[in-house]
Amino acid sequence: MPDGSAVLVARLQQQPLADCPDRLAMPDNSLQARLAGFMTRELLVRIIAAVVLIPIVLLDVWLGDVWFDIGMALIAALMAAEWCRIVHGGSQRQFAVHGLAAIGSVLIVSRAGPVTAAQLIFLWWALSLAFQAYSRGLRSTWMWWGVPYIAFPGVALVMIRHSPDLGLTAVLWLFAVVWSADTLA
Repeated sequence: MPDGSAVLVARLQQQPLADCPDRLAMPDNSLQARLAGFMTRELLVRIIAAVVLIPIVLLDVWLGDVWFDIGMALIAALMAAEWCRIVHGGSQRQFAVHGLAAIGSVLIVSRAGPVTAAQLIFLWWALSLAFQAYSRGLRSTWMWWGVPYIAFPGVALVMIRHSPDLGLTAVLWLFAVVWSADTLA
């Protein structure tokens, strides 16, 4: 299913504004009429989700410490579920491996350090590859990279947030850049 911006561009390309002699006098071809049709249920759900989740995420970042670790572990579990649904066809075994790798590494990095977290990630990664090779084979290179793709960003964010000097500022800045780029893209 195409994302909202692709739908908007497709609709605007079907009826270019240059074809309208008077944009305001022709409501069927007006930009306002085209944008009104763009406000789909999916876009509304995304807007409501953002309005609800952004304050929760910002509070979690501000609280820091164990609260941030738990929040990142939850996000890592959601990432693992989505990855396994898309790449591994909803395999519960792969979800368990990906989820444990991501959650475990995120929760352990601030207590035992990044080397231990990386070792944990590589251990779960090897287990994921072994399960996949044994069950159906590694048909796609996407199947190879799930564990590090999910686990390392969470570990990096936890390490940045736990920095005593600029951890809070750095994570807030990173979120602002990502959210701005994603919204304005």
